[in-house]
Amino acid sequence: MKSRSRLSMTIITVLLALQVSVLHHSAGAVWASEGSPSGEAAVQTASKGNLGPSDRVKALRDLGFDAAADLLEAMEAAGLTPLISPDLTSSQATSEDLMTPKTSSVSGVEITDATDGASLKVVQRGKSVKVTGPYFLQSDRGDLYQEMALWAIRSGKSATQLPDGTVQIGPFENPTQALEEAERYPQWNASCVGTQETSGSSTRLYYAVLRIDPSKLKVEPVFAGSFGMGRAPMSFLHSNSKGAIAMVNGGYYYNSFPLGTLIHRGIPMGRPIPGRSAVGITPEGSVFFGDGTAYFGVRLRDTILPISDFNIPPKNGELSIFNPSAYRPGLTGGTTLLWVKDGAVSAANQGDYVLVGTGRAGELLSTASMGEPVELVSNFAFPLFQSCSMVIQGGPMIVENRTPLRRQEGLSKTITHRRHPRTLVGIDGQGLVFMVIDGRNGHSDGVTLEEAAQIALEEGLTAALNLDGGGSSQMIWRSVTVNKPSDRRERPIPYGIGVFEPR
Repeated sequence: MKSRSRLSMTIITVLLALQVSVLHHSAGAVWASEGSPSGEAAVQTASKGNLGPSDRVKALRDLGFDAAADLLEAMEAAGLTPLISPDLTSSQATSEDLMTPKTSSVSGVEITDATDGASLKVVQRGKSVKVTGPYFLQSDRGDLYQEMALWAIRSGKSATQLPDGTVQIGPFENPTQALEEAERYPQWNASCVGTQETSGSSTRLYYAVLRIDPSKLKVEPVFAGSFGMGRAPMSFLHSNSKGAIAMVNGGYYYNSFPLGTLIHRGIPMGRPIPGRSAVGITPEGSVFFGDGTAYFGVRLRDTILPISDFNIPPKNGELSIFNPSAYRPGLTGGTTLLWVKDGAVSAANQGDYVLVGTGRAGELLSTASMGEPVELVSNFAFPLFQSCSMVIQGGPMIVENRTPLRRQEGLSKTITHRRHPRTLVGIDGQGLVFMVIDGRNGHSDGVTLEEAAQIALEEGLTAALNLDGGGSSQMIWRSVTVNKPSDRRERPIPYGIGVFEPR
C-alpha cells in the first residue's frame, strides 16, 4: 500500500452554535466564529455578538469539554487561530435545528487547524469526569511483580497482581507521589490511576488526528541521543528541531533503546523483532506497510558481517552499529571501531555511522584503510522497505485494505485487549495520518486495539499500524501538546517522529 496524493487542505467546519454569527445559504446554516474566513455581507451578527477567544473557551467548559477547552486556550496563547465545531454525525440535524442550538444535546466537539501540507483535528466526545484518590500506580509488567512487591513492603504499600496480569501498587496520597516513584523505576512502565467520579455521558473519548502530505513534508525520527541524552521529553525534541511542524512518539523501546526495526536515513538503528509490522517512507514520500522482519550486515571487501547489536557494545566476536550521536569514546572498551561516511571509511568522529567489532569482526575492521568502500547490507521480509529511507516497526497492524484486523504479533493481551492510550500511523488514500488517542484519565477512557481500528476506519484510514502507547502517547502541533499524556507529565522517550517544513 502506498500514498502519493497531496492532502486537500480545504476544511469545512461547522462551529459551536453558541451566540455566534449565522450565515444563511441554500444548503442550511453554517456558523462562523470571530476571525473566521467567511467575511461575507450576508453574515448576520447574533444579538450578543461574535464569540471572542475567552468566550469560546468558556463555552467549551460550560459544555463539560474541559480537555478541549484547555487545548483551545493553549493554542490561542501560542498565537494559533483554530476552529471549533460540534459533532453532528450522530443526529439528523436540520437547518431549523441548527438555527436553534440545543447545547445540552451536543455530544462532541472538534478543534481544527491547518498549515501548508498538514492539518490537525482534535475530537472530544462525552462529558468530563473528576478523578480523585486514592491513587495507584498501574503497570503492565507482570513479570516484575516480585520486584514491585518487595518495594511495596519496604515502602508500606501493597502490590496486587490482577487477573489480567497487570500490577497495581499503592495507595498514594496524590498523583505527584505516585509519578515520582514511576519515574524512579522506569522499568515498571507504570501510570497513575485514581477513582473516577462519572457525570454526564458514560462515553469519554479524546483523540487527535494529524494528516500530512509526505511528498511535500519531510518525516523522520529525532533522537534524544542527538542532544546527549538517552531519553528526553518530546517537547524538548520538538523545540530543538529546526523546522519541526509536528511530532508524535514512535515505536516501542526499553530504557533508552528502541525495540524493533528502525531505519533512519537508510541506516539501521534498531534490532528487528520477527513478525512485527512496520511502516516505511521513501525519500519521495511513498508510504508502505508490511512485515518489519529484517537482516542487517556490513560488506567489507568480500566478507559480509552480520550486525548483531545497535548502539550498545558488541558481544564477543560480534559487530555493533552506532548512530554517531549515541557513540561515546571509551564506551566500547578495547574493541575495534570504524567510522563510515558516504559508503567509505572516514576519519575518526566524521561519519554517518560507527562500526564496532570484537574478535573476528574486530580483526576485519582493523584491516580497513581510509577511503575503502563499506556497504550496508539489508534484507527485508517485505521487499518494498528496501527503497525506504525511514522504517519504524510497531505492531500489530490493525487495519488493512479498509478491513479491521485482529492480530497479536507476539504482544500480550494486556496490551491488545485492554483500554490504553494509543498512537497509530496510517494512510487514508490522500496522505499519511498519525493518530493519538488519550486514556487512563477523566476525559478519555482509552481504547482496545479493536476499538482503535474502528476509530481509524471512522477517520477514513485504509491502513493503520499501532505504535507505542500508554504514557508515551503524545502529539505536538506547532509547539503545542494537543493531548494529555496519561502520566500527567511527559514521559521521556528515546526518539520522536518529526514532521518538518516543505522539502
